[in-house]
Amino acid sequence: MPRPRFQKLPEEKKRAILEVATVEFSAHGFRAASFNRIIEKAGLSKGAMYYYFNDKEDLFLCVVNRLQDEIMAKLGELGPCDDPDSYWRELRGLFERAAVSKQEDPTIIQMGMAMLKSAAAGDTQLTYDHLFANVHDWIEALVVKGQEVGAVRRDVPAFLMVTMLWAVSGAGDMWAMRNVSEEALLQIDYEKATDFSIDLYRRIMEPGVEIGFFWPVNDSEEG
Repeated sequence: MPRPRFQKLPEEKKRAILEVATVEFSAHGFRAASFNRIIEKAGLSKGAMYYYFNDKEDLFLCVVNRLQDEIMAKLGELGPCDDPDSYWRELRGLFERAAVSKQEDPTIIQMGMAMLKSAAAGDTQLTYDHLFANVHDWIEALVVKGQEVGAVRRDVPAFLMVTMLWAVSGAGDMWAMRNVSEEALLQIDYEKATDFSIDLYRRIMEPGVEIGFFWPVNDSEEG
């Protein structure tokens, strides 16, 4: 993560540095991105950049976190929902807002691909879980809310349900990275993509015949 000195910079200066880095990483990916080119275009000296970040990986993670925070802010949270129908309606709204964000800002897709390729190739010590930690927390909040209103099955511990959804999400991301070009991703039919995602989530999450969980669960659910 950035050093405290970076956090003390004026917001305008921080944004300028990260925007330059975002353009470089989204255009070239992590491995081919040039730390020196970022430094030059940001109008900094090497000493100044290392004053703010430990290395290129540190800067990359900062860019990732900033982009995810901005996306989450655009998505917002689930609106009022107190039953399964309203829950799935609100969840669909979140997916639709995510689709609009990707259509309006191709950088989201380009950075997403850079993140996936970096994790898959082992270019950095940052794993898929590190890079998409904010998304994991988002899914967890959705699961907990869904269980509260009866939209998500309760015979599966929330932590396990999150882990299952996380695995499905990661598998889809990795498949797309290996089989779909960036150009094709920019032309995706997001309405169909939203329909597919909601249908898949419902098949996994919705209550069915509850047979009871077959392992004893610790109080934390993570043990």
